[in-house]
Amino acid sequence: MTAKSKPAPIPEPGDNDLQFGDLDEMLGIVLQRTFIATARYFKEYMGDDFRPGFFTTLSLIEKNPGLTQKALAAAIRRDTSTLVPFLNKLEELGWAERRRSQADKRAHELYLTPAGHRQAARFDTKVRALEARLAEELGSRQAQQLRRLLRELDDVFARLSSQAD
Repeated sequence: MTAKSKPAPIPEPGDNDLQFGDLDEMLGIVLQRTFIATARYFKEYMGDDFRPGFFTTLSLIEKNPGLTQKALAAAIRRDTSTLVPFLNKLEELGWAERRRSQADKRAHELYLTPAGHRQAARFDTKVRALEARLAEELGSRQAQQLRRLLRELDDVFARLSSQAD
């Protein structure tokens, strides 16, 4: 990313006398800010060929060849309608391909191409280095605790979401 295209830093409470009030105590607000900061940092660290979700999606397809679009959407908490354009992009990049399921002609199975396997390996190396850096910054114990809490929160949202249906 060039210096010209680098996004402005995310303001912190207290910057420019901006009043956040109790917004900084709301989980949703903190998660939103963290997500935005994470996406920006990952994009900067991973390079221009990276988009949020690429690593997870490529990794899941690599570990589960023949994974259906529906199963992938459920695993990454995406609606299938938003997953299709994302998968179109992976196909356009030459990293993944969809094949009609022999068992269910309505379903598509997902596979990585040789280029997709290489890209998944590149992303894996970089993401693991970033994970190590984050664990170093947070401390191993806090990183483990944060992962545990975020998984619990993910479970809570999954339950709440199923109750809303």
